[in-house]
Amino acid sequence: ETPDLAVTGLMTERRSNGFQVSFEVSNSSSATASQVSVSAEILDGSDIVEEASTILDYVPGKSKARAGVIFRNDPTGRINFHVSAFNEP
Repeated sequence: ETPDLAVTGLMTERRSNGFQVSFEVSNSSSATASQVSVSAEILDGSDIVEEASTILDYVPGKSKARAGVIFRNDPTGRINFHVSAFNEP
């Protein structure tokens, strides 16, 4: 079995250096994923306005992990998340 990962946006907060967007990665499989790369994009229609990414150390099987990315532009209502890569430890 391989990890089954999905990303859900949680909250956007204004910070001194931009907008911090918290998200959660859930793993519905029993297999653990490591080095989980999450990409986020602010969209204007089909155009990408800004991109951000981060790597979570691991997301255990049947579990969730939280993290965040920071944008310069306000992403409210225009953000798309996806898992772009992971390893199987």
